Amino acid sequence: MKALARRHCYWKNIDKDIEAAVRSCRSCCKFKADPKEAPLHVWDVPESNWQRVHMDYAGPYKGNYYLILVDAKSKWPEITVTATPLTTNSTIRMLREIFSYNGLPEILVSDNATLFTSNDFQAFCKRNGIKQRFIAPGHPATNGLAERYVQTFKKKLKTMTSDEGTHHEKFHAALFRLRVTPLESGETPAELFMGHPLRTHLDVYKPTIPDINLAVQPPPKLVRHLPLGARVQAHNYTTSGKWHYGTIVECLGRLHYLVELDEGYTIKRHIDQLQLCEIPLTKNALDQSSPIVTLKIPDFRPRQQLCSNQQDVPVSGQEYHQPTDMNTDLTQYALQPPQNADMQQRTPMSTTGVVEQQVDPSSRAQDQPRRSNRERRPVNKLNL
Repeated sequence: MKALARRHCYWKNIDKDIEAAVRSCRSCCKFKADPKEAPLHVWDVPESNWQRVHMDYAGPYKGNYYLILVDAKSKWPEITVTATPLTTNSTIRMLREIFSYNGLPEILVSDNATLFTSNDFQAFCKRNGIKQRFIAPGHPATNGLAERYVQTFKKKLKTMTSDEGTHHEKFHAALFRLRVTPLESGETPAELFMGHPLRTHLDVYKPTIPDINLAVQPPPKLVRHLPLGARVQAHNYTTSGKWHYGTIVECLGRLHYLVELDEGYTIKRHIDQLQLCEIPLTKNALDQSSPIVTLKIPDFRPRQQLCSNQQDVPVSGQEYHQPTDMNTDLTQYALQPPQNADMQQRTPMSTTGVVEQQVDPSSRAQDQPRRSNRERRPVNKLNL
């Protein structure tokens, strides 16, 4: 416009007059382009960790909201998840949990959301000595640190969709990766915030080299030592009674011992739980604690074999002689009934050679099983 005016006319301060006319035109101002962007403002680096914290919400993503806080100095992220609708009370509750880990910051930077500008939230910050800093409405670049972590965190969750595990496991895995990923300076947020790197799965593959420069501390002086094979009494924590008695069978380190109890068990005890004693080990200690019942099984071998193995055992008043000739008639060796009546009164012998007691026939009749005297009816079968 100014070049076209100078082609046809000229007066003093023609450029300024044309610019003033354009600025005062409502139609020109309505469709005017945005001004050139100013250089990005860089926040001052805080003197200490967790001095200034940038805060913002991410979500909803799969029904969950994420409150993200980032330390301005170390870039250490703190993220909490909630499935409930966002309110001022829920935000204060999550901030209390995070502040219980890392302490209270001095400055809290956030956008102009109603959750952060409400009276309850401002009262919470005032009680805890936190100064609020708000960005210009509609200009999220001022809070670019929190905005960048929101985008990075959401991207990591989306890339882990096909991974195995629950959403809770994926959330913590993504947060852990943010904390151990090196920054432009070459250090991780964990190293800048905690003073040491966090151990990851990749550290398992690196060999561990001991530091020979570490000063070796002298071992502490032992108050007492228990030798192997010593009789001790150990504290009992399973059954009634305060003590168990046993023998030391192995020394584990400087203060722990394995004790074999008289009952047959082996337990581990600290030296403070052991005392020397002189109670001897009894051979029947195991039998007294858990008695073993022995059953006598009768011998079911044939009578002839039993008689052949026994000597001087009379059978029906005669002795049995083993024939030497296999062709000999065995009928002559058949057992004969007793000749005398007094032989019938002798005590009978059992098949095992144990003398049986004489049983009264009347008592045997009493031991017979009882039979029912009711009339039994025939069974009516169903003829199909």
